[in-house]
Amino acid sequence: MVALSARMFRRTPAGDATVVAGGLTVVGLATLALRAVQDVSPTTVALVLLLIVLATATIWRRRAAIAVSVVATLALNFYFLPPVGTLTIAEPQNWIALFAFLVVAVIASQLSATTHARARDAIARRNEVTRLFDLTRDVLLTTETTGAIDALARHISRRFELAQVAICLPGERGWHRSEEHTSELQSH
Repeated sequence: MVALSARMFRRTPAGDATVVAGGLTVVGLATLALRAVQDVSPTTVALVLLLIVLATATIWRRRAAIAVSVVATLALNFYFLPPVGTLTIAEPQNWIALFAFLVVAVIASQLSATTHARARDAIARRNEVTRLFDLTRDVLLTTETTGAIDALARHISRRFELAQVAICLPGERGWHRSEEHTSELQSH
C-alpha cells in the first residue's frame, strides 16, 4: 500500500490535497456507514476513525494526517458523542480522544517517514554494492595487461555512469594519468 501511494501521488501540494480529500472522503463514508448501524458504540467509531487516521499517516505526510485526524475527531464528536449534533467538547474523554487522534497521526507519519528514508538508503546501498560487484567482475575478467589501467578507467566510467574518470599512479617521472571520457554520458 505504501509503494502504491508513492507511485500514485507525488509529495506536492496537489498530492497533499488529493490525499487529504481522499482521507476526508473515507472519514465521511465511514461516518455515514456507522450512523446507519443501530446503537453503535462511540468506542467502535473512534477505533474505525483511528484506523483511517493511521492509514493516512502511513501513506502521506504529517499535515495530511493531522487534517484527517481533526476532521475525524469532529465527526466523532458531532455524530456519536453526547450531546449528538453539537461540537461541544465538554467532557474530558472527548479532549483525550482529540489528543489521541493527533498524537497517533504525528507518530505514525513520523514512523512512516523514517521507514521510507531507510528504504531509500537501503536501495542506494544495494545499488552501490551491485555496481562494486560488477566492477570487480569486470576487473577480474580483464585480460589486457598492457592497457589494464585504461581498461579499469573504462570499467569505472561505465559502471558508475561517469562522464570522465582519471586514474593517477606514481611513475618514474612524476604521476602517470590514465583518463576515460565517455561522450554518451556527456550528451545526456
